[in-house]
Amino acid sequence: WQEATLHRGTCSGAELWLLEDSAGDLPFEAYASPERPAWERGFPVWLAAAAGSPLLLQTSAGHGLHDGYALGDLMVIEDHINVSGSTPLLGLGSTRLGPLFPDQTSLHHPGLRHRAQEGLRALGAELPSGVAACLAGPSLATPAELRWLSQTPAQVAIQDVAGPWIAAAHAGMSLLALTVIGSLPSSKPSMTDLLTSMNTSAPLLEDLLLRLLPELPALAHELRAEV
Repeated sequence: WQEATLHRGTCSGAELWLLEDSAGDLPFEAYASPERPAWERGFPVWLAAAAGSPLLLQTSAGHGLHDGYALGDLMVIEDHINVSGSTPLLGLGSTRLGPLFPDQTSLHHPGLRHRAQEGLRALGAELPSGVAACLAGPSLATPAELRWLSQTPAQVAIQDVAGPWIAAAHAGMSLLALTVIGSLPSSKPSMTDLLTSMNTSAPLLEDLLLRLLPELPALAHELRAEV
């Protein structure tokens, strides 16, 4: 697939897989070039699903499209709009994991979202829900794109998440997607701001994840029972 480090272990009774981002810049041929099939973006998710995982937990950072948020605020995604123009199912054909046209209406599981909101409330903060616009990377959005996106139902724009999310829907997994508001409508999108906001919010996000991890085995059992 590609050179990346996959960590497997347990935490608070939950079995976890963590896939590291590639160190440094990706070589040209490794990032959505014609030589790379679209389904590669979904491969790690399908690998986990084939091993029995019913749940994908993904964190990211995005650009806030409306006022009312502060830099570093956390948001849980309740739905998404794929405006990236890509899908990992392109050219995939039939598989044992799921249908070529998967149902995405229950991908963002409301029960998982509710647990995350309760967990952050117990830590003294609120976790609003919102719709994500899934963009293609690795470029920041133009002012015209941001103005257009602000007229859609989306509250935040996030890069390069459509692939794993659609792959999760295809494999019948449930998704809990948490994002950090890394830039605001009043400011220009900036990778520096995104990274700074993620570092600022990292302790609270870590506390939330550590609070959720002990519940994951029971949640996974419930999700399997729903299938």
